[in-house]
Amino acid sequence: MWKVRYVSTQKPVEPKLYISSDNGNTWEAITCSLDTIQNIIFGTFTHLSIIAPSGTSRQVAAPDLINVIAYPNPCKGYGNITFKNLTDQCKIRIYNIAGELIFEQEFTNTNGNAEWNLKNRSGKDVASGVYIYLITNNQNQKATGKIGIIK
Repeated sequence: MWKVRYVSTQKPVEPKLYISSDNGNTWEAITCSLDTIQNIIFGTFTHLSIIAPSGTSRQVAAPDLINVIAYPNPCKGYGNITFKNLTDQCKIRIYNIAGELIFEQEFTNTNGNAEWNLKNRSGKDVASGVYIYLITNNQNQKATGKIGIIK
């Protein structure tokens, strides 16, 4: 049995957060407890794995793009990358390390979340590597970050 401690950089941690564990093919929810004073999530699971905080029971769009996160990161090359803390209307662009646009999609009524299925604009799986995301919205805000894909 493994124990995990996830320290959040955002305060306060919402009491309904849970941690998901990658069990090889899917993400499974892990029961956890919270220390809202120290902003730490504690969870226990039966196998060593990549973990990521994965949401709340209440899904609402964010007012801005300040706290956007992408997970799992790095991604093992299957499933989806989830973007959280999005505004209701946004556009996600993903570039390879050479700066070539490989994915672009507009999202409306996101409820704060959107997913990328690890496919390029032609519908083919992307290769292993580092990718850059650029998220913009109709309020002229932007968020950027890196995503690692491992196959």
